[in-house]
Amino acid sequence: MEPSRPVFTVHPPGAPAPRPSGGEGFARGYSKTLLSMLVTIAVFAWWIGDWQVAAGVVVLIFVHEMGHVIAAKVLGMPVTAPLFIPFIGAAIVMRENPRDAMTEALMAYAGPLAGCVGSWACLWLAQQTSQLWLVEVAAISFGLNLFNLIPVPPLDGGRVCAAVSRWFWLPGLLLIAGTMIVLHAWQMLLVGTLILGSAYQRIRDDMSHQAEMRQYYRTSLPLRALVAAFYLGLIGVLLIGLSAANGLLPQAISFGN
Repeated sequence: MEPSRPVFTVHPPGAPAPRPSGGEGFARGYSKTLLSMLVTIAVFAWWIGDWQVAAGVVVLIFVHEMGHVIAAKVLGMPVTAPLFIPFIGAAIVMRENPRDAMTEALMAYAGPLAGCVGSWACLWLAQQTSQLWLVEVAAISFGLNLFNLIPVPPLDGGRVCAAVSRWFWLPGLLLIAGTMIVLHAWQMLLVGTLILGSAYQRIRDDMSHQAEMRQYYRTSLPLRALVAAFYLGLIGVLLIGLSAANGLLPQAISFGN
């Protein structure tokens, strides 16, 4: 239905991240966020013909992004304010590389976790107010967060699963390629191409810094199991939410149109 988004952007761990000159003030950073949100709402509303749904989806994308921002602050990682790009989504940029794969996984997990909470809150509000458009917003948001949990970088799922095993990237790559073929919507082709290109860059950088990357991805077996359990659990909760929302709609949301 609407654009998927890379949840945050970070330069590959094997290379130093650039440090922008000067600090980005709070007001300046979030004024750009607000402006880009308004532009994205306008474009999305023009595309689907419903400004309420467009605004609701963009607000829940913002909730998702703020999950990353809050996690970054807790973990001591400086990041920019979210920036929205019509038909692509939204992203934050790290100003430092993560210390290790677990730090990266925690930051990645926080986005869809916040998005899941926001989606369920939207669905609850829809049931309390009998507003069908809120149900549609919740369904789209559940779907977007599920898409972002596909295990391939730069999506959330790829960053989370990197703390478990980078072998999960293989089925993630196949799933993205298969989704592009099955849906063949132009926006999916655009987003899928960007994702595959970013994944190729990440894999190439990892291979060119193998010794350093072995240390970066070193995680104990209990922690790997815990990350995997939370990852699968979040997918399950989002699937339940998507099913519940679609069950309240006259016609289930189709992400291929």
